[in-house]
Amino acid sequence: MPSAKLCDLHTHSLASDGTETPSEVVRLAARAGLAAVALTDHDTFDGIDEALDAGRRQGIRVVPGAELSLPHDGGSFHMLALGVDPRNAAIRAVAGRLKDARGPRNRAMVAKLAALGIDVTLEEIEEEAGGADGVVARPHMARVLVRKGVVRNFQSAFDLYLGRGGAAYVERERVGFDDCVAATRDAGGVTVLCHPFTLGFDVPGSAASRQRFESWLTQLAGRGLDAVEARYGSYTAKQERYFSAAAERAGLLPSGGSDFHGTIKPSVKVGSGRGRMRVPLAWLEALIERASSRPAARP
Repeated sequence: MPSAKLCDLHTHSLASDGTETPSEVVRLAARAGLAAVALTDHDTFDGIDEALDAGRRQGIRVVPGAELSLPHDGGSFHMLALGVDPRNAAIRAVAGRLKDARGPRNRAMVAKLAALGIDVTLEEIEEEAGGADGVVARPHMARVLVRKGVVRNFQSAFDLYLGRGGAAYVERERVGFDDCVAATRDAGGVTVLCHPFTLGFDVPGSAASRQRFESWLTQLAGRGLDAVEARYGSYTAKQERYFSAAAERAGLLPSGGSDFHGTIKPSVKVGSGRGRMRVPLAWLEALIERASSRPAARP
């Protein structure tokens, strides 16, 4: 039986590229026996009110957040703005800039698909996302490609067309690290580096790779990063140990989450990821304490 001393600080819903409603994400968290769950949709807070209402009904704490895209080495890395006031103008402006940048990218990617002879329209993708006013992202494109028989499965869509290096990939505008940190702090939250194994440092690997990564991590800590995902839905035990130790060496707090997306990642469950993830509630409390201890933090 899961312990009520656990939480999940990284989940997604239909408000961005997940497949479940915010209420269902909260229900799944309560069913897993968690004490708290964070809803961290990409570039939007549209699902937060529904999630908070569901949390009150289910008797589980809901932590407002968003996953933001920042530039990194010709690509991007993702950072959570966690425990923020979703009504705050600064954090909403950052999320809005990132959301708006998806439009030009989506049009360019659809044009690339058309040039490859693939008949997929922007309207189909927007319909898959629940409308043009929401977050329209590459996973929605992938679902359309699968449904139309262009590819066999979701992963193939990214491998062949939509992922970095894919035939239809287009980069999009990101918001700088310092701007994201400032907005998150203005909104009373903390910043968490997501799934650092995706950043191209090959860690945990060679000593040189670890040194490069930890030097970069220490620089981010000096510029205001608060935490690292020390536990993640698909980490191995070795990765958990390494990222926990790397966070501590950089003076950062640990965080953790499943990165739940619903049927997009069917093996990933709220609260446990692929089965072994456990995130102590004490980690959330330490993050909230860090945010509240800042002179400019909001109540």
